[in-house]
Amino acid sequence: MRKSLKTLGVIITFLISIFTITQAQNLWDLIDSLGNEITFGYGTNQKISVSSITTDTVTISSPVLQNQAGSNITKYTIMFSEYPLADILEKTELLNQTLEKTFELTGSENPFTMQLGTIDNIDPSKKYYIFVIPKDSNDTLGEVSNELRFQLNTQSYGDGNQTVTWPVTTPQEVHNAAGADMTLANITHTINGSIITLKWTAVEWSNSVDIAVMDPNTNIFNNVATVNMQNETYSYTANRNGEFIFQFSPNNGGKQVNYTVMMNGVSTSPKVTPTITKVPKTGPTENIIAVILISLVFYFGYKKFYKKAR
Repeated sequence: MRKSLKTLGVIITFLISIFTITQAQNLWDLIDSLGNEITFGYGTNQKISVSSITTDTVTISSPVLQNQAGSNITKYTIMFSEYPLADILEKTELLNQTLEKTFELTGSENPFTMQLGTIDNIDPSKKYYIFVIPKDSNDTLGEVSNELRFQLNTQSYGDGNQTVTWPVTTPQEVHNAAGADMTLANITHTINGSIITLKWTAVEWSNSVDIAVMDPNTNIFNNVATVNMQNETYSYTANRNGEFIFQFSPNNGGKQVNYTVMMNGVSTSPKVTPTITKVPKTGPTENIIAVILISLVFYFGYKKFYKKAR
């Protein structure tokens, strides 16, 4: 079997930073696994995913892995941090930001689920990156999973190792009720300068849709428009760069959906105030004064010339 350099790097990097209920045991497990061949674990077709998210918890779905003998892997440790794995591997000062939570598989459910939340010291207002390390009955570590990211208060998530160019969108259902289902609206967007044009496919059971934008300072959604469902488009003018979270709500209930857009095209150059030169005051009074002054100049000039002529 091939050596997994990726897992070896992860093990070395996290060796001094992992904190769990079984902290000492996990540290020794990591030491013992250095240089070992990886015979099981996550792969291209075996990935973790977010199955649901609320403002308090995120639920992670994972396939049940098997070792070479065909036995189920029963121990899975979620590693979570405010920083992506790539950053942690490059900056060792971020090691102490990484936490873990271990789950023991006892049922026959496949895939199975694991939960993280505020009870695990997760701050709902922050983004977190997670991946899972499997461990077999012989305490051998397997190939680590793909990386995910999430944020509880916005109920948003996505792949942790995305390398696409902004803007990135992360649509996510946040509410169930009777009426139109906006999760079926296939929301997309385009950006032209500071204008975000949102587009969707009209869905049944609602005549209009309320569009709100989250205030990044208060995390409160503020309604910006009510649009006819059949219009299928709405343009919003952004006044800053960064993350914009739009909420689409059918006017008669239904399923809301949040849609995230990242902006980086809004000009932040300071406005230049043109200098206005003061124009001399003019008007009837000023004109009369000017005429009198000119007349006096000519008068005294004439007298002087007349005296010389005599």
